[in-house]
Amino acid sequence: MSNIRRRQPTEAEKARIRKAIAEESQPEAIAANRAKIQKLRAEDQRAGTVAQRVVDLLRKRKDEEHLSLSELQARTGIDSGNLSRLLNADEPNLTLETVERLATAMHCTVHVTLQPDE
Repeated sequence: MSNIRRRQPTEAEKARIRKAIAEESQPEAIAANRAKIQKLRAEDQRAGTVAQRVVDLLRKRKDEEHLSLSELQARTGIDSGNLSRLLNADEPNLTLETVERLATAMHCTVHVTLQPDE
């Protein structure tokens, strides 16, 4: 059996802990923390998925071409609402056909390379 004695917090420490708990329990603090968590999760997902990296490249190219969604709709035949959802999704669901249509509309070609893990 261990003879570890735990020291009791001082009154000042107890007051500081109570104050921190009260502040973190405020609806504004809870909402801010949730927003931070969602942002971090979105960043993790964007950095990690192939689909998100492809969408990031498409979005960057769209910006370089100074294309509006309506212009992209006219070039691709894809509804502007669907384009907006695709280009802004945290977890995009796109096909190679869609990627090719978008790339062609933005004067690009698609090259897919598979490499073995090192």
